[in-house]
Amino acid sequence: CDIDLSRKFWRENLAGAKPSILELNNKQSDSDHRLVEAVEVSTSRYITQRLHDIEKKQGLTSSSIFQSALSIVLHQYLQTNDLTFGVVISGRAINT
Repeated sequence: CDIDLSRKFWRENLAGAKPSILELNNKQSDSDHRLVEAVEVSTSRYITQRLHDIEKKQGLTSSSIFQSALSIVLHQYLQTNDLTFGVVISGRAINT
């Protein structure tokens, strides 16, 4: 994979995209910007099994379901219809 080609692709395709800033409700001052590095979510065995059933029935992946849920949450939180977020997928060509 050519890193320069990848950078060019993303620069062109994300040109004009505006960043969304997710603010934490508990920040103490305007200069107190904290980065959320990880969020852990756990579900019951029942919910996990239901998600797997939906994935199998609809031909989806856990990742696509999570990304859909994330889109809904970000849409509500940021009050925008224009969302861009990315997922790193190792070993895939940029045209797939």
